[in-house]
Amino acid sequence: MEALKSQKSPDNFLGRNIREILAILIVLLSFFMFGKVLFFPAPKEESNIDMMIVGALISVISAIVSYYFGASRQDPHEKTSQIAKNCLNQK
Repeated sequence: MEALKSQKSPDNFLGRNIREILAILIVLLSFFMFGKVLFFPAPKEESNIDMMIVGALISVISAIVSYYFGASRQDPHEKTSQIAKNCLNQK
């Protein structure tokens, strides 16, 4: 039982902060890629690949921002009750 408890809430720094660390690394990688595309243009045949990578990174950054500043901060029980209330009001 104690082993399961320790797996659910890690005591080390990396285990507690992995989401934040990954979000920061993805954003830094994105800025690096944006800088590469802006300041070091690729040859014509490789520019499409760079633009596809930039587009993917923009969508990942959007997901990160939505997670940290969006509706994920709301209590899940409150969300469920709000959804149920809205469904009952529509009938």
